[in-house]
Amino acid sequence: MKKSDNITIRSLVLGALFSGAFALLTVILENRYNMLPTANQLPLFPFVMLALFVLLLNPLLRLLRFIRPLSRPEMLIIFVMCMVSAGISTFGLTGQLIPIVGGLYNQHWNNDQTEWNRYVDPYLNDNFFIAEPGIQKAAQAYAEAFRDLNDIQAQIKTISASERTAWQESVDAQAAVVQEKREALRELERLAFAKVQVYRRGLPRDKRAFPGVMFTSDDDASSYFRRLARLRRGRQAARILRAAPAAGDVAPPTLQTAAALLGTSAAADKVEEQLAALNGIAESLAAEINHIDNELIVRYQDKRSAPQMEIRRMEKDIEKMNQRRTKINKEQTKNAKEQERVRNEIEICGRVAEAKASIEQLATDWPRLDDSARKSSVETILATFPSFDATLSRYFVGDVPWSHWARPLAHWSVLIGLTYIILLSFNVLIFRQWAYHEKLIFPLAELPEIMTGLESGKASPDLIPPLFKNGLFWVGFAIAGGVMGWNLLCYTGVMPGLKPLDLINSWTPFIRNSMFKGLLYGGRSTIFFTMIGVAFLIPQKVSFSLWFFHVLYMITLLIMVALGFGQNEASFPTEWWYTLNFRTAAGAGAMLVFSSLVLWKCRHMLLCAIRPSKLENVSLDEKRELRFSSAVFLLGSAALVLALWGLMHVNFFYAAFGYVIILITTIGLIRAVAEGGIPGFQAHASPFHYIRNLFGFDKPFTAPHLMAPLMVFYSILFLDIKTFIAPAMANALKIRDDLRMSRVRYHIGVVIGIGVAVVVALSVAIMLSYDIGADAMQGWFYTSFPKSTFARIGDMAKVPPTATAMGRGWLIAGAIIMALLLYFRQTMFWLPHPIGMIMLINPLMRAYWFSLMLGWLAKALVTKYANKETYTKVRGLFIGLILGEFFIVALAMVLSLIMQKNLGITLNVQ
Repeated sequence: MKKSDNITIRSLVLGALFSGAFALLTVILENRYNMLPTANQLPLFPFVMLALFVLLLNPLLRLLRFIRPLSRPEMLIIFVMCMVSAGISTFGLTGQLIPIVGGLYNQHWNNDQTEWNRYVDPYLNDNFFIAEPGIQKAAQAYAEAFRDLNDIQAQIKTISASERTAWQESVDAQAAVVQEKREALRELERLAFAKVQVYRRGLPRDKRAFPGVMFTSDDDASSYFRRLARLRRGRQAARILRAAPAAGDVAPPTLQTAAALLGTSAAADKVEEQLAALNGIAESLAAEINHIDNELIVRYQDKRSAPQMEIRRMEKDIEKMNQRRTKINKEQTKNAKEQERVRNEIEICGRVAEAKASIEQLATDWPRLDDSARKSSVETILATFPSFDATLSRYFVGDVPWSHWARPLAHWSVLIGLTYIILLSFNVLIFRQWAYHEKLIFPLAELPEIMTGLESGKASPDLIPPLFKNGLFWVGFAIAGGVMGWNLLCYTGVMPGLKPLDLINSWTPFIRNSMFKGLLYGGRSTIFFTMIGVAFLIPQKVSFSLWFFHVLYMITLLIMVALGFGQNEASFPTEWWYTLNFRTAAGAGAMLVFSSLVLWKCRHMLLCAIRPSKLENVSLDEKRELRFSSAVFLLGSAALVLALWGLMHVNFFYAAFGYVIILITTIGLIRAVAEGGIPGFQAHASPFHYIRNLFGFDKPFTAPHLMAPLMVFYSILFLDIKTFIAPAMANALKIRDDLRMSRVRYHIGVVIGIGVAVVVALSVAIMLSYDIGADAMQGWFYTSFPKSTFARIGDMAKVPPTATAMGRGWLIAGAIIMALLLYFRQTMFWLPHPIGMIMLINPLMRAYWFSLMLGWLAKALVTKYANKETYTKVRGLFIGLILGEFFIVALAMVLSLIMQKNLGITLNVQ
């Protein structure tokens, strides 16, 4: 590849811009409209952007000629920057970090009933949360005093009644200590609760969460430019007021000049006329609704006595009237929103008018005031200027109390930064082993390459890549687009009476009273077009393994139910903190063995910084990269463990143990994406699963408080990991390797993309929280998730879960089976690939397995009866299924915004 075709400065700039724009859009869509544009390893926005580059932008630039079209490496480095950073604004970081930081001291969750001040607060460093300095130590003192009181009371119960009187003074004295510690803690809680309350409820009406310079959804052109005019005139007036001499018996004439400047912005005549017009429209719409309601009452009454021949016609009339009513309701909603915006403008004009009146009053009272009173009056007036956007800080920063977030975000940035650095270097180190020695295909990286005309390392010179000239591609596109498009049409309600196609295909109605009722309520055969397409791209043995082990699980479940161990799937609970059933326990044991072996195979790369002699047949540039990455990985790992211990106060042993287990799980999940193309997962295999099921949390060395801080760290970066960043980094490296991109510029691009996405996503999420209140943000992320996380820590501390024989047994059995499978597959090649077994930890496989089976079956038929050329053409059909579904999901998102309702078409299949 030519040097000129490699990564350019403009591609890095465009990548940074798109990364930030996608992060902004994702946060807003997620929390304003409850949409999830990024819900797995196939983020919607980067793929839509890449398709537009290939099909629209580049052909247009070649036609115009004065701007050089984007080269293939340029398009793909932009794509890589956006793809790697796509999950950061949702499940990958922001969706967990902001709610957790602002959730611990929510007074509606942290109260006397939940007792977090005894079972949660003492174990979590307040530097990582919106809190008050010293509150953790106060909680520790209170909890310790309470334990001492309980110990004394327990001792009293063991002695005779005659001796209890002597002990009563000790009880009373300790009770007084408890009350004293509680009052000290309550005072700090009051301050912390007040900070969090503003975040949960939103800023007052006279405060602005978003900087005035930002154009928001609550603005129109007139309101935006009025705000800019208020800033300009307000700053002029402020300069005049500050320059006014305090001495002299006559008011400076400049005061009237300042008042006149504000007078223009205080005029609300036009805005009030606009409000009057909107009120008139609202009354008209209300009258029309009332008229339709009366007509409907009459039509329904007439329908009761109408002859059969007339009923159908009357039903059509009623349907049309209901449609008209729905349309008017939308107009009313739009009108109410516009009225709210105009009323806000009138309110701001009122504040400006108050400031103007205060200046005029100061001019009148000037002779009667002394110098200090005049200065005080000026300062009082100037203090009101931020309320109508007349200061630079308000216009460019806003009123978000960033000081509340500075300390926790600074502490979290250390842990998150180290984690990202480790994952970046770790992927570089394992990539060579996987790509060159084990020949993994990285199917999710293959997809964007084919979209840009790169296949099997050969680049197509055509303007339009061969994929889009393949007729079967458009057949696949039409199939997925047709089915999903029909459902989209049904969900819009444009044509009432249409029924969407059921793509979930739950088995419940068919097996409820049959011998298969043990599969209730998880049995299903979901049609997920994207998964069908991906299954065709991966090796048959891998796709077979992925669906085979799920079918094997269902058979095992039926056997367990038949043997009386339960009634159905609900009898075997599992969750992502510490509870395992037989399926996830076996998968967790298998993951431990499989990932450990994979890690062992990569040992020479991981340790090449201290053992460079093990690097063989490696170019000089790659050797430098590997040695540097190894040094970063080893030092970063040590630094992260020390940071967890020193900053978060995690027990040192559990910080190291948790890091090792997380690393083992991470390499297994990266492998599942690199080899199996799994688009999403939730891993029921955490350090806490292993500890609970092997030892239980009821031992002194496994007490929950030892790992409570680690649970918070884990919850933010490794719990709900549908958009886990590590596999995206692996796919990005495959793209870099195939296009022989500049190593240094590639890493610069990825780091820039991540950095921009982190800053934009966190900033927008915080500002949006203060704008509408965190209580009104996305329900799972901002309410259910943080509340359940802290509640789980509290519940574990109150009643430590014990180990279970079933969990321990299946965990060990899974490890033994995986070890045997890996050993015997060396000679018995017909044995299933092990990747399906490790995916038993992933509950999302219930939504993927059937589509994987369909893709496997199609590929088996094509590879058996077709040649290579036919295979390439048929592959286009399955890529068409993927992009056809993407197109409908993107279209559904646009229509949802237009119709102001979530149509429910998403890639978040689970």
